Amino acid sequence: MHPTAEGIEPWLADNWTVSTDGLTWTFKLKQGVKFHDGSELKAEDVAFSMDRLLTIGQGYAFEFLPYINKTTALDDYTVEFKLNKSWGPMLNALTLFFVVNKDVVMAHIADPSAGAPSYGEFKDYATTWLATHDAGSGPYKVKSFITEASLTMEVFTDYFEEILPNAPEEVIFSASPGAATVKTMMAKRELEIAGELPREVNEYLETITGIKAGKIFFGDQVTLSINTRRPPTDDVHFRRAMAYAFNYTAGAQIFAGAVQSKGPVSQEIPGHDPNIFVYDMNLAKAQEELQQSKYASNYTEYEVEVAWCAEVADEEKVSILFANCMQQLGINVKVTKVPWLSMIELAAIQESTPNMMCFLPCTTYGEAASILNVKFHSEAAGSCYGCSWLLNDTIDQMLEDALSTVDQDERFAKYANIQAELQQLCTEINVCDMPMIQCYQDHYVDWPTAEGQAPPDLCYNIECRLIQVYPEKRQELL
Repeated sequence: MHPTAEGIEPWLADNWTVSTDGLTWTFKLKQGVKFHDGSELKAEDVAFSMDRLLTIGQGYAFEFLPYINKTTALDDYTVEFKLNKSWGPMLNALTLFFVVNKDVVMAHIADPSAGAPSYGEFKDYATTWLATHDAGSGPYKVKSFITEASLTMEVFTDYFEEILPNAPEEVIFSASPGAATVKTMMAKRELEIAGELPREVNEYLETITGIKAGKIFFGDQVTLSINTRRPPTDDVHFRRAMAYAFNYTAGAQIFAGAVQSKGPVSQEIPGHDPNIFVYDMNLAKAQEELQQSKYASNYTEYEVEVAWCAEVADEEKVSILFANCMQQLGINVKVTKVPWLSMIELAAIQESTPNMMCFLPCTTYGEAASILNVKFHSEAAGSCYGCSWLLNDTIDQMLEDALSTVDQDERFAKYANIQAELQQLCTEINVCDMPMIQCYQDHYVDWPTAEGQAPPDLCYNIECRLIQVYPEKRQELL
């Protein structure tokens, strides 16, 4: 599966069918797709790859483990997935699934006696070898990999889809040598695309002729998640009062290129409801809600604790902004700097979870359920994302119903209802949708994703086959 501006389209598959009960998904594979060793990708490789993913149980396996029961190659080009229960987002989630060459994996299995991990019958499933090699079928193949230093890839000329004429023949991903060095390399045209950099560095680079800052939205969202079980934030009217008192415009300005959030799902994520009710700063409404709360007569006796992640400095700015906004209502706020691992520990127990936690939740696959389920289903309570401790049977049932709905239009309508209900419950203050900012050599590099012309697949925004480089234009800048 592959994301496009219109939705999910077949990639390794020509087409697919799903049974009326949603439990059987059957895919017809394209013929002639080649792995990097020249062998053909077949249904047996797909079934092996899913079994491998579920057996190892790492990475994105957690998305598939509750649902995939059995994967079978019915013939060379037909693969069948049997599910334990209906799973509507199956197609979107399959963008997280990568097919490996069974024969190559089996030829590079390492013995546990040599220090390799073991996952049963197939020992390490070649995880040791694949840490520095590849067994895929993508447009580029691994040429060399130096741990914590660089990855060099070269174009795979037998790739089954289009590689644009001026796409690079070789691509090098380097571990960042530091912002100062990256700035120098960009200025000397020794680097085409920079990684994430401090805001001030990006702003400096944009002053250099031929360099542009690309703004790429992945679905990252800055939120102030509210513990709905701890006084005084256990009262819905108190929570709404805080939501109405917050300055969203100032909150979005903290992060370069950010826009005010519209509810609990980022606006870039399929399934976001564009018509959702949104809280805006309105002190009159904030006062009305505060007076309706059960703490109307004694809320000044309480302290609202806001924890922000020590590793993300801008979260302190959000937390301080929140505290300043709450002063207008007379709400006492204590802002606390907490290391990330400590935040996880605090969120694990309802009583130790602060009233509010500032963090940046993000989706795994591109659909609203990916974020809604891990934040608001009761099973998620006690995780860093589930720190609202909502524990709401109605929301649980709504989420489970939506997840089991195969028809996308019906499923998205159910997501809209969930989002509306969550807004009424005011489980968090959604500050802003935050993009990734990456500077690149706009004069001689054509990068569609940075221009908003191609939807990024999660964080895989650098699809090299679609990036074109023009060396003769580079010379104009030297």
